[in-house]
Amino acid sequence: MTRSVLALYIGRLVSAGSTVVLLAVVGRLVGAEALGIVGVGMATGALLAALTEQGASMLVVRALSHRPGRARQIVGGLGLFRLVTLPIGLVAAYALLALLFPDHALAILLAAAWLAVQQATELTRAVLIWAGRAGISGLHTSIENLAWVGVMTILLLAHAPLETAFAAGLAVLVFSAFAGVVLVRLLIGWFPAMPSGQDVRQLLRDSPPFAVFVILGQLYSRVDTLLIGALLPGGLEAAGAYFAAMRLIAGLEYLPDALTRAIYPNLARAYVAGSDQAYGMIRQDPRGPRSRAATVSRADKLRGMIRKPVELLLWISIPVPFLAFLGADWGFPLLFGQSVVGYSWVLVAVSMFVPIRFVGYLLGIVLTTGGAQARRALAVALAAALVVGLDVFLLPRIGLVAAVIALMTASVTTFGIYLLQTWRSFGLPPVGRALAEALACAGLAFVVSLALRTVAPTGIAAPAALACFGAVYLALWMVRRSGLAVLRAGKPESRDEIGVK
Repeated sequence: MTRSVLALYIGRLVSAGSTVVLLAVVGRLVGAEALGIVGVGMATGALLAALTEQGASMLVVRALSHRPGRARQIVGGLGLFRLVTLPIGLVAAYALLALLFPDHALAILLAAAWLAVQQATELTRAVLIWAGRAGISGLHTSIENLAWVGVMTILLLAHAPLETAFAAGLAVLVFSAFAGVVLVRLLIGWFPAMPSGQDVRQLLRDSPPFAVFVILGQLYSRVDTLLIGALLPGGLEAAGAYFAAMRLIAGLEYLPDALTRAIYPNLARAYVAGSDQAYGMIRQDPRGPRSRAATVSRADKLRGMIRKPVELLLWISIPVPFLAFLGADWGFPLLFGQSVVGYSWVLVAVSMFVPIRFVGYLLGIVLTTGGAQARRALAVALAAALVVGLDVFLLPRIGLVAAVIALMTASVTTFGIYLLQTWRSFGLPPVGRALAEALACAGLAFVVSLALRTVAPTGIAAPAALACFGAVYLALWMVRRSGLAVLRAGKPESRDEIGVK
């Protein structure tokens, strides 16, 4: 599992990094308005990808775990749906963009098509993960994104028009989609096949919760950029700066994304095995406690499987708001150019909710594993309604602050629902101790670093404070690890510890 997480995270990190590099190149070479074109385009593309993808990359892992004998037909049915919906979605998107942004509709559409095509490739990458080829999946993601950003950077440096550079990037992603199908054939041994009528009916029964969740999830996480560009005066510049800040946060969130992708097949198999065990107990003793012991055992097993991932996510995410406060005003314009000066506060504000978003990824995948995908869909439906409602009402009145308020409200609401539903179904997730320890260490590191920034020369104050925070936090984490190792060496392992390992 560790190797799988690392491979997928490297791929996701390269993906996030390539987007940041593109934004930096566009912002510095072309300007703030072009940065907004990319931001609005990729926000539109995320929504378009959700509509055409219908949650297939999540559904396929669970469907293949339940029906491995129909793998070729399942993947073929999901791929066929994308081939039909993607062209229709692109035409509809262009019609809408021509109304909202008539001067930049083609460039925005090309940027939107990036994510729509890239999301189609996620189907084959999900199949590779299901088959235990997470390393190849991560490598494919890395090569795809490096080629994508490399081609466009070269063209932009050569002063090619935005449309030309964006079209070249789209060509790279189309080629990568075909390469994904070839990889499945070479590594797993089959091409997708035409589904039967029964396969189609089963997919139609299984897909609605996944489709609704993905569509509404992208709506609440991406529609704000589109609304900023459409509703604010000079909105493309503000949309570009906001999108750049969100991409930095999204780059961090690829860690929980990679982690949940890696453990999802194991969680799904464990849940299915637990269900089979419970069913067997019921058959052996129909008058018994209806497999209460099996259910409890399954809940304990799932909690044990997520204990270490929860601790990892908390220790990594807790420092993020402190780091943003120390260095955003220095690093944000350094990355994206002077056109975003004055927007660094956005990065500080949205970073405050990174920890709950990190843990929310993991709790969400636990709900999906336990057959509660519909509850996830309801949570993101509420979040999407909050984002759209607050943005539409507040953006014309208070400006960009409205988007931050809407995002924070949606994040807290979604996490609260996930936590409550997970608690009811599987017990309280193991978050308390790791949260307290990480907060204490981050708080101490922040006090030391803030004092250093106050007295350091202006030119090096921010980078010195960031380096100091990292060194102090890492030292405290190592001390904590060493202390736990000493305690464990002095006492026999409990059953719970053995189970977790």
